Amino acid sequence: MTNLLKNVLLLLAVCTAPQLIAQTYSDALVAMQFKDWDKAAGILDKLAKANPQDQDVWLSLGSVHMAKGEKDLAMKAYEGLSQNNGDGAKALVNNGRVSMLRNDMVEADKQFDKAARAGKKDASSFRQLGESFLYTAPNEKPNFTRALEFLKKGYDINSKDFDVLMSIGYAYKEQGKGGDAAQFYEYATMVEPKNPVPLYLLGRVYSIAKLLDKSIEYYDKAIKVTPTYTPALRARAEYYYFDAKNYDEATKAYKDIVQNSSAVTIEDEMQLANCLFLTKDYNSCITQVEKIVKEDNTKTYLRRLLAYCYYEIGDYQKGLDVINNYFKVVEQDKVLPSDYQYQANLLIKNGGDTLKAISSLRKVMELDAYAWALWKDIGDLYYKQKEYCNAAVAYQHRIDSLGEDAGSIDYYYLGICHYFCAEDTTLAKYEKALAAFTKITEKSVATPLGWFGQVSCVPT
Repeated sequence: MTNLLKNVLLLLAVCTAPQLIAQTYSDALVAMQFKDWDKAAGILDKLAKANPQDQDVWLSLGSVHMAKGEKDLAMKAYEGLSQNNGDGAKALVNNGRVSMLRNDMVEADKQFDKAARAGKKDASSFRQLGESFLYTAPNEKPNFTRALEFLKKGYDINSKDFDVLMSIGYAYKEQGKGGDAAQFYEYATMVEPKNPVPLYLLGRVYSIAKLLDKSIEYYDKAIKVTPTYTPALRARAEYYYFDAKNYDEATKAYKDIVQNSSAVTIEDEMQLANCLFLTKDYNSCITQVEKIVKEDNTKTYLRRLLAYCYYEIGDYQKGLDVINNYFKVVEQDKVLPSDYQYQANLLIKNGGDTLKAISSLRKVMELDAYAWALWKDIGDLYYKQKEYCNAAVAYQHRIDSLGEDAGSIDYYYLGICHYFCAEDTTLAKYEKALAAFTKITEKSVATPLGWFGQVSCVPT
């Protein structure tokens, strides 16, 4: 398999947001950590309807709508809290947020000060105070200083409040302060050692910091705690595929997702197919691709892997049929250079249309500037067809690409093609052939090919 194909397959992978099936307030907070705002909003909206007295739910629902830039819906959430339960520290936090939405920061600060005094022994009230400055509209910058000021007061009240620890970790992570984020996520793991989420987030923090050995360590810890935890399973697979380029381990990891994950996606299935191809398990790759296409017939571009696999196992006719059908249905912007290369190879193996094979190889080079080595393949095809003039052009392109690295054999075939070029009826072809053979002797005086060619080029 070519490096071209390896590089292409590396681009097929799609990184998706963690998919968690959950309906609790804690799960909504997890979705907020992952910035999965739609999911968080859906959970919180249901919880608010089920328990309209829950102040945390209304406040967090407002935070989510703020993060989405939906200020009108955020205001509705805060109005929902006021209507259903308007007393205590969190009600005062709510009043402050309403004032913030009205751009009245003087009144907002008054309400937040009252909330801090009313909730001086309640860590969760300080978390909500801090999150008032943490979750802002996409075009607005969070006030991390004030957010952390309140969040850390919540930490001082109760250093084992899991939600407070996670919120502080998030605040630091969003600032790019990986060391501080890791510290508080680590504290969270001590409070809830059986919870995979902070372990996974530690892995993400270390991944962002390019400390990949540490990141995979924490992904493995998260999986050990919860073997079906999809984000960690996927992150581990992506580590082996993209970072380590260890395709054997990546294959095992994607199999683990498909077999054990609580939320397998079609992208996970596709990545497994890529891995099976890269590890040369072609028959399994065929089975996997057929499964994917059956599940989602819009993934027609994956049929390329079927053709590739049939070529690799020697079923050239079936491979040619698949690649030809593939070109009929695939969108042009999804065609890869390797598609044309495999089409050419399959045509050649089947003894098919040589000119079409040459056309496919030329398309590879149009799409990939580094595929110049295919000039030799094109030259060889023309040579076998005894189209020596065209072969000479191809071999010359190859020599030009190689420069001083061009070998004696390259010049030998170039000389032969010039010599036998029927379309050129002038003596110039002999001069071109002589120049090519002379180049051989310049490279190696002991090479008989050059001397033989020079003698042959003398017209009689």
